[in-house]
Formats: sequence, C-alpha cells, structure tokens
Amino acid sequence: MNLEGPWKIAYKRQMDMYQWIMRQKGFDMSDIGYFLYVDGLHVGFDRMIDEHATTSATMKFRTSILEYSGDDSWVESALLQISDLLCCSTPPDHDEKCEHGLFLQQSFEAINQTS
Repeated sequence: MNLEGPWKIAYKRQMDMYQWIMRQKGFDMSDIGYFLYVDGLHVGFDRMIDEHATTSATMKFRTSILEYSGDDSWVESALLQISDLLCCSTPPDHDEKCEHGLFLQQSFEAINQTS
C-alpha cells in the first residue's frame, strides 16, 4: 500500500490542510502524519456468510499505517485563489478532465441532438 495514485492525492491535500489549520491556531505541528489504510480481503475467499448463522457475516481486513510527510506551503495561496474565484461574477471554464464539466457537455450535446 502507498499514497501514490490520482485519487489518493485528495487524502494528502486533506492532511496538508489539517496541518496548516493547526499551525494557524498556534499548535506546534510535525510535518509527519499517518494514515490508517484498511483493505477488505475478498479475493480467494469462497464465502463471507458464516456457515452456521443466518444473520451474520465475517470479513477479514488487512491494515497498514502509511507515513506521510506533509507540505502545507500551497494551502494559503490556494485559499486566496478560492476566495477570489468565489467573488467572481462569471464561473471559470471546466478543466478537460473535470467529470462534472464532461457530464454537462455531453448532456447539452444529447439535448441538442434530439431537438
């Protein structure tokens, strides 16, 4: 287990934010944080329902502690950019990877094809 991958960056950002907030509140914070990763084991298991029970099931889990060296240097500027964006009268364009923007674009295209 590791903290690499496109969806895991959100966890790292969250840790960075928590560290930044605690520092702003005057707490002495370590750059090191820890994630408890819990992974449900299901591959290779024939059944999870207990043999002699009709209303219970058992699942095994593998747990890992992942160390993360946080970097909150980006947080303050990101919050200022967010504030500026929220005060704008026009919304920004969606990033090409934005699933919400893609959904809206495809919805508009589908509507225009049927009319």
